[in-house]
Amino acid sequence: MMQQVDGFMNLRNRFVVPSTLPSCTRPEKAVMKSYQLTLTFNMALYLIEDPVEKHSLHLHKNKFHTYKQAFLQGEKPDVKLLGRLFRFYKFFLMTPLSLEDGGNSTLAKYFSVLVSTLCLVYPFFSNYTYLRITKDIPAPVTTFLPRLLLSIMNSLFLVSSFLNANTFMQENWRAVLKSLDQAEYILRKLYFEPVRKDLRVTGELLFIFIPFLAATSFQIYSYGFSGNPDLFLCNGGAILTYLCMCLFLFFMLRLNDILTTRYNFLEKELQKTVFEQTKDQEKVRKLAEIILLYKTFKILIDDLNKVLGAPLFFYVCVIVSLLLTTFSINMNVDNSDGYNNNITIHNIVASVILIISMVVLIMSCNSVEVSGDKLVRTCYMLHEGCDSQPVKDQVMQLAEYAEQWKPNLSAAGFYNVNQSTLSAIFEAVITYLVIIIQFNLALA
Repeated sequence: MMQQVDGFMNLRNRFVVPSTLPSCTRPEKAVMKSYQLTLTFNMALYLIEDPVEKHSLHLHKNKFHTYKQAFLQGEKPDVKLLGRLFRFYKFFLMTPLSLEDGGNSTLAKYFSVLVSTLCLVYPFFSNYTYLRITKDIPAPVTTFLPRLLLSIMNSLFLVSSFLNANTFMQENWRAVLKSLDQAEYILRKLYFEPVRKDLRVTGELLFIFIPFLAATSFQIYSYGFSGNPDLFLCNGGAILTYLCMCLFLFFMLRLNDILTTRYNFLEKELQKTVFEQTKDQEKVRKLAEIILLYKTFKILIDDLNKVLGAPLFFYVCVIVSLLLTTFSINMNVDNSDGYNNNITIHNIVASVILIISMVVLIMSCNSVEVSGDKLVRTCYMLHEGCDSQPVKDQVMQLAEYAEQWKPNLSAAGFYNVNQSTLSAIFEAVITYLVIIIQFNLALA
């Protein structure tokens, strides 16, 4: 117990809390000192870099266990749903099989490496089978190369998802759940209650999985209609990839909705705090909690970028590769054959579905960035309209943090995923399509 108290006092020294106000009376000074002490201990308790449990001896031997259980048993409906997805996605290796220290975690690493190795080998087997099937069918190299690129991108998306979840990024997954739990605690202190969005969640499920089931059923039927079972062998991996992409899309939509909702709440709470008729001490205390919450979200997004950045990057790469493959195949296919006509229709429909899903995902990531920009503008507007100097100082501090720590979701560090990403992707696709057309004309 004494060790835990020492931990509190060491952390308390890290914070610089404003001293008494210049014109405070003695009772007001006592109140201010009480607020300072409460704020200091609250900030020490939930500081990210040096959490209190490091100084406690009576916690579970796995110090992360408490945070994981708190996250999985969250009270808010959106966090509850995310916790269920976190558990369910373990069956697809897209979230950590085990976040505990010890043998279970090591076994999960070995298993994910084994599955990832199979995913890396599969493109070569798939393309070898495809070449063997189509050896008597003349086709230009512009048909084979995009297909090879697509199969490689499919495998890299799966491998990045499996390895990030169970091998390379387990510490970051722990940090994500810890930050979510700490943010939710502070939000409870601010009386945050999210609006239930059951209809929206149901719509997202229908939008994502019904087209996938329809396209997959049609694809399997077409392979059976062709009378060549090898076609399923060389395209079966794509079905698994698109299933995992659907799961990834739904997870990202729910996560981005949580982040956007909470950033918008921060903006409203900031306006409410500055304009409410209370003492400056109370306003300063609430603003300090808002700053701490913003810092927690910044750390959360940094860890999310490490965990989900690579799958997000390869998600976009898969869709771009599929567009190029569909275009190149349809340029050289004989649609007079019934089977080829079915495959052409399937490829076009699948491409349209994936383009829409990519646009939805990118705009969802863009909404998080927009909510952060709104908070920055609100801070500067409130700073200009506020009369109290202590409150103005806190608002300006939050404005500086919000300006420097804007919430940006990154695709493995290559680019930030926002609305401008769409134009860049479509420009790149059009450029590649022109190259394919020119190459086909040269071969002709």
